Amino acid sequence: MKVEFLAALAAFAACQTPRSVPVPAAAPACPALTVDVKDRMLVSDSAGLTYRPPKTFIEEPEREELPCRRWNTDDPSPGYLWVGFNRSAQHWITLRRVPSPRMHEMTECIDWVAGREILVQAWRTEGGIFRNRRRWDRYDVFALVPIEPDLTVYLAGGGADRRFQTVVVAIARTVEVFVGR
Repeated sequence: MKVEFLAALAAFAACQTPRSVPVPAAAPACPALTVDVKDRMLVSDSAGLTYRPPKTFIEEPEREELPCRRWNTDDPSPGYLWVGFNRSAQHWITLRRVPSPRMHEMTECIDWVAGREILVQAWRTEGGIFRNRRRWDRYDVFALVPIEPDLTVYLAGGGADRRFQTVVVAIARTVEVFVGR
């Protein structure tokens, strides 16, 4: 009985031990990716915002507690995308994510998209996803596009692998704003 218990405990511990395969680094926030968007959806927001997620993205129903549009995908690289607006009297650059100890390979840049400045951040969050009794790293993106002095569009996305992260970085580069010009 004692031997069976120890064998079961050893098997359980083996399942909990992390793999020794290298973890892919986060995708860079810049330079801008060249993406062919002609086969992508064109999403228009009532606030005068458009962006182009791939057709594999499915919009979730609205929820009052989350004042943003939420998209999920369950393609080979599952992940999420949130697009919303932030009202703040602070300069839009101060709204960016501040690195924390669990954020690895964080890159950031300010670029121009459709005549507007955009801040793009990308990083890998250690242990950010729990799946199959294991913690996996999540690959995150955060982007800000100022519309007016006190209004900013944000895109926040994360997924299970770097490929999804590059998709979200590319979506951020398709943002166009048709208000406040």
